[in-house]
Amino acid sequence: MHKNGIQKLSFFIFATISCITAAMGQTAVTVDNLALTVGSGLTMTISGDFKNQNGGTIDNAGTITVSGNWTNNASNSVFSTSSGTVQMIGTSAQTIDGSNATSFYNLTLNNSLSSATRYSLGKNQTVNNTLTLSAGELNLANYTLTIGASAASPGSVSYTAGWLYGGTLTRWFGTSTIANGASAGLFPIGSSADYRPFYLSAPTVAPTSGGTISISHTNTAGTTPVSFTDINVTIDRIFNSYWTMATGNGLNGGTYNMRLEGTGFTGITDYTALRITLAGSSLGTNGTNAGSNANPQVNRTGLTLAQLTNTWYIGYPAAAALPIELVSFHAYPHQAEVNVDWTTATEINADFFTVEKSADGITYDDVATIQAAGNSSNILYYATMDHHPLHGLSFYRLKETDVDGSFTYSSPVSVRFDDVANDFDLISTYSNNDQLTATIYSSVNESFTLDLYDSLGRLLAHKDGILSRGFQDVAVPYSTYSSGICLFTIQTSRGRISKKIL
Repeated sequence: MHKNGIQKLSFFIFATISCITAAMGQTAVTVDNLALTVGSGLTMTISGDFKNQNGGTIDNAGTITVSGNWTNNASNSVFSTSSGTVQMIGTSAQTIDGSNATSFYNLTLNNSLSSATRYSLGKNQTVNNTLTLSAGELNLANYTLTIGASAASPGSVSYTAGWLYGGTLTRWFGTSTIANGASAGLFPIGSSADYRPFYLSAPTVAPTSGGTISISHTNTAGTTPVSFTDINVTIDRIFNSYWTMATGNGLNGGTYNMRLEGTGFTGITDYTALRITLAGSSLGTNGTNAGSNANPQVNRTGLTLAQLTNTWYIGYPAAAALPIELVSFHAYPHQAEVNVDWTTATEINADFFTVEKSADGITYDDVATIQAAGNSSNILYYATMDHHPLHGLSFYRLKETDVDGSFTYSSPVSVRFDDVANDFDLISTYSNNDQLTATIYSSVNESFTLDLYDSLGRLLAHKDGILSRGFQDVAVPYSTYSSGICLFTIQTSRGRISKKIL
């Protein structure tokens, strides 16, 4: 078919899609041994799934927007030209899949689904020019996404929001220098819950020949005690989460800096003292950190190409390490008392804990003292009770005292402990170990129905039972729902009460 014939066929297909969309509300497009053309400045809108079959091709110089899944089952890579953009703009989860990979030129991820993970791969994929991250997380699902086509065409990343996790991100690099923190060296990766990007730079000495760098991130809770020297300090623990890096495809030469950062690292009190290390040693020189304790940016400088292929961790110098790594600290009403519990992931020279309470959040009094484990790298659980809680709003915090007398405080948590004003009331909800628990007050014995919903209104758990007169705990197994904001709803003959829980 000559060029004009292809253009006519393309516009006929566009018209057909428009009619189906108007009538049905969703369009699925399958290209089967057909050549399509999307001209410069034009947009082809697919309000459903796209599937490429049996050698179909698209000459795309414009934009293709897809609201459903993208599937390539042809032996070719879909596009016959090196131009144009594909935008994933659905309102539900989208996959990029098929029996063969797609070589996108520009790919934009801008799905508006309310949940964090909005896209997933079902095959290794390539973006030859620009990957634009505008919204949502992409689950790589143990596959590899490659940015760039060669050392001469290394591609780029345009970042606004979202990240990649659960697989490998590979980027092509040329022979140009890369400034510290530049998007040319950004690997926008992380875990399913936290953004933990990796920046690689070559600010003064560029590679002598181009190639690829591949990075993946593995999220593992807690820290591990270690003991080795990094320049002038002793590292005594490392976070268990790590980044794995490998070079390839002819990359040679260069002197490199790296920056690791991200959220979800608990127990940091001085981000400026953190170091990038290996599991039991160090390479290069520590740089000047930035960011915050909640989102540290940890830098390393002066690395050779051979040193890059390693597994990298964030380590604590001994002087900056907390005596404990506090995983959680809770306080919640229970009948006539307030229960207090906490969990530690590691303890170093920890002597004892003191639970304190306050009416104003300023002046605190001791509630109870609990012996600490001393030194531990295991998850440990502690609990105590305040038998004489304050009326109304109060605050609780945890004080940890080290064997040398030094101490640290947790962030305070608030508790409201009031006289029950209603004949039936949902007093509190809390998570503890392997279950969610609602404390309910009832002035009479009667039947109840408990429902647990997620943030999208989906029913996660249902329970029927009998309320006894007074206070009663009703538990739902923790494994019956996914993490996030949930809604407890209790229904009796006297009404319906709901309370949110994280």
